Amino acid sequence: MAEELVPNDFLVSPELFEEYFFRQDSHANIQQLANEGKLGTLKNRFISWRIFLGILPYPGPLDVWINHLTELREKYQKMIDEQRKVKIDHLDPLIFNPLSQVSDNPWNNFHEDNELKQKIRLDVERTFQERPLFLLNEVQEMMVSILFTWAKGNPEISYKQGMNELLGILMFVGYAEIPENLSRISKKASEVLNVLNSREYLEADIYWCFARLMDLGISELFNPVVTHQSMQRKKPDLFTWNAEKMHNDLVNQDKSQEQNVSSILRRCHKVHHQLLQSIDRELFNHLEAKKTEPQMYLQRWLRCMLSREFNLADTLELWDAIFANYYAESEKELSFLDFLCIAMIVFVREFCKRYLVLQSDQSGILRRLLKYPPVEDVNILVGMALKYKTKNITPVKIVTKQEVSNLSSSPLFGQKKNLGADKTPPRMFGTSQGSSGWNNNLAGSIDEAISVIRDIANEKVYNENKVNRAMEVINRIKSFIEKDVSPKTVDPLSRK
Repeated sequence: MAEELVPNDFLVSPELFEEYFFRQDSHANIQQLANEGKLGTLKNRFISWRIFLGILPYPGPLDVWINHLTELREKYQKMIDEQRKVKIDHLDPLIFNPLSQVSDNPWNNFHEDNELKQKIRLDVERTFQERPLFLLNEVQEMMVSILFTWAKGNPEISYKQGMNELLGILMFVGYAEIPENLSRISKKASEVLNVLNSREYLEADIYWCFARLMDLGISELFNPVVTHQSMQRKKPDLFTWNAEKMHNDLVNQDKSQEQNVSSILRRCHKVHHQLLQSIDRELFNHLEAKKTEPQMYLQRWLRCMLSREFNLADTLELWDAIFANYYAESEKELSFLDFLCIAMIVFVREFCKRYLVLQSDQSGILRRLLKYPPVEDVNILVGMALKYKTKNITPVKIVTKQEVSNLSSSPLFGQKKNLGADKTPPRMFGTSQGSSGWNNNLAGSIDEAISVIRDIANEKVYNENKVNRAMEVINRIKSFIEKDVSPKTVDPLSRK
């Protein structure tokens, strides 16, 4: 049955299970295989993923695996029983009535549950329709049950479109590795594999993989991009001259560390403003100049974990690397996904630059990123992401409005009156260096900083780009002073 529904390349290999997992003395470095795009050659991806996600302790005795899975399967069954149970003991007949509109009427929950199931079922029926496996009624019912159970256990998020695609990937891997022909391995190994990849408990096993995925920062990404609180903000007056200075609240402002925005928006801005700017400043500036909103394309990439951008086989290899790097770093979220997004952006950077020479807006960039070009070997992207992750990335400084206010009141802010027409710096900066070029460079930097800070002070709207530019110039001035001024030089900020 499984061979008709799943290509042979994805079926479990009992022989490799016995060699690399059953025999504890000859286990492979599955993390390295995942980063090299070779985990699929083990043909035991379902077990490997559960190891990476912490569901199966590794390396560890097989008895521990079996006992832990047994506990999880029993827990899942109790959750289902509790959610499906309707407590009707000692209920007032006037309340427990299908026609009653009372809020605590159990019939209300019944109708709400049916609506939720219908919503889930519509999406499940559209999941991977091109694959025969997902046309099976058994598989569709299993997916509806898993998504419904998770949604009922997490009412603050409930079910959102896109979760069905994440579950579909897990379902494909789990179903493909149900053991069938075990005649070529030892009896003990076959017994263990039958328990680990049990058809009877497949729903429970996949549920816990899905729940673990949601717990690693994915569930909160399904919240709306624009929160209700942000929608309550005062709208700009578009009929005054100040309208030109108003920036779209989601464009060109780093919100990766703000708490009053949604999780998905913070994550998108972290990838764009923090990681991309540190890794490829030229490309970052290009996207900023074109007012490309990062959430327009990163929202789908992050929520669906790239499953919509690549075919199923490539997605499995990317998830191998995502899970393996989480396992290695023991992080709170799947941060390697962020670096894969950066690799994808950089991968098409030359195309974007050439294409946008003829385009005056961001539509060309978005068309390219929302319809990602085919990649011959996605392991190229994994290699790029690994390089970016191991690179010592310095987070971009986020300057607050209070820091701007402190800068504008600093003694340095008033030093411009001491600069002459030739921009010669005050004597207090020292002349022991004997270099007029150094003095001119320092004076020019001070003049530039003062100009930018005064420009910021005159702005009625907080302009984060100008603030960051001012901080860069002031840091350059600080570098001049620390490296080139003699010890006898007077600190200008301490002079009265």
